[in-house]
Amino acid sequence: MVVLRPNPGSGPLAACAAAPLPLLEPGLSETEGHGRGADLAGLLRRQGSADVVARLL
Repeated sequence: MVVLRPNPGSGPLAACAAAPLPLLEPGLSETEGHGRGADLAGLLRRQGSADVVARLL
């Protein structure tokens, strides 16, 4: 089970993108993570979650 709680000012897609980042790229700094989160949110927006889920599994 995954529980997502978006921060005020961020959308649900950004929260969905930020949640798996520590699993996908564990060595990222917080600053790098913000940039990668935006990239991942764009990927989710364009292609859906199938690519991201495949990388997690």
